[in-house]
Amino acid sequence: MAYKTVYLLNEIGWEYNDNYHDRHGEQPLEAYASREKAQAECDKRNTKARLNNDYILDDELRPVTEFFTVTSVTLEE
Repeated sequence: MAYKTVYLLNEIGWEYNDNYHDRHGEQPLEAYASREKAQAECDKRNTKARLNNDYILDDELRPVTEFFTVTSVTLEE
């Protein structure tokens, strides 16, 4: 059996709860063959999102610093 690992760029969902934003799951956006390419795109999107959303607070009332993340998935070929 052969296996292949792909790297998913995920957008983190933030839900507003009257006083703060609570992390509410992740939505896969794109798949990459290399972790480096996925992480580069993730870093680029997080930087842009931070510039536009520095007022958002998380569930522990800290500024949100992560809007995108990378996860790996191993597939059977």
